[in-house]
Formats: sequence, structure tokens, C-alpha cells
Amino acid sequence: MNTKQAYEDYLKTDYWREVSSKVKERAGYRCQVCNSPEDLEAHHRTYSHRGDELNHLEDLTCLCRRCHHGHHFPAKPEVKVIVKEIVVYKKAKKQAKQQRKPKWTPSSESLMPPGNWPITLTKKLIQQLRTDAGGFTSATLRALGVPVNPVSGWSRKLVGRIIERHKYREALDGRNIFAKTK
Repeated sequence: MNTKQAYEDYLKTDYWREVSSKVKERAGYRCQVCNSPEDLEAHHRTYSHRGDELNHLEDLTCLCRRCHHGHHFPAKPEVKVIVKEIVVYKKAKKQAKQQRKPKWTPSSESLMPPGNWPITLTKKLIQQLRTDAGGFTSATLRALGVPVNPVSGWSRKLVGRIIERHKYREALDGRNIFAKTK
């Protein structure tokens, strides 16, 4: 029996099916190149732990049949470029998602000016109402009584305006309220 036949027989064993299942589960049942959920296969990055893969799952990755075949039998250069663009796109998408994750922001109570009287807005108090990205949410604008699509320079015009404490607290809370997108 040749080496290729022995390896093909190995891939039919219950042990390999268990290894393959773990690799797919770890990858969220998605190809790690194109994100396809179809025709998934476990791919050896190295063969140094063959027969002991369950203890070295980091040596394996999950690929769909098309990407797996493309790895072993590279096609024309333009296919490599497309795959590279997909990987670059996925990285950019992941970075954008991480940037959307809300960072820790001080609580509204800790940012409230002391006292029980109405608040006179200052540049610093208005600055506290900005999101981590530097803008204002619709919820904050509503609490301040500003139109959702304000004209340029509107925040400077708020300096000196007197507002009720509960409205300022509402504006602070509004920093973390974002419109839901599909």
C-alpha cells in the first residue's frame, strides 16, 4: 500500500472524524478563508503531530472544499489575488467591528456637576456629552432640545444655556444609545 492510500485510509477513521469535528466547531463551522459554511474540511498546517491531532488542534484549520483544494492545487494568480482581497476585507471588517465596541465611559452620575440647581452649560460640560467617536447621538441631541440634523456650530451656541439637571443627565445617558442597524 502506498503512502497516499494509507493517508486516505487514516482520514476515514473515527479518530479523524472526531478531530475534524473539533476543528470545525472551533472555527464556528465556517471556512477560515472565505467564511463559507458549506463542505467544510479539516486541513493540516503541518503533519508533525499526525495521529495526535486532538492534543495539537492548533496545527489544523477549517477550510471549505474549494479553498482546501485551492491550497493544495493553486490556480492562476488572479485567484490568489481574490483570496488575498477577501482576507484583507475580513480583517478590515473585524477591525471596524472592534472599533464599534463601546469603551468604558464614566457613569452619568460621576459626570454630573455638584448641586441641586439647574445647570449652565459650559464648553467642558458639552464636551462630556460627546461619544467616544467624537460626535453626538440623537438621544443626546433630543435631551438638549437640539434638532437631529443641527446646523453647523450649534454646540457653541449652547454655551451659557441653562437646562434642568434631569435633562443633562438624560443627555449624558444618551451618549451610549445608538440607533439599531440591520
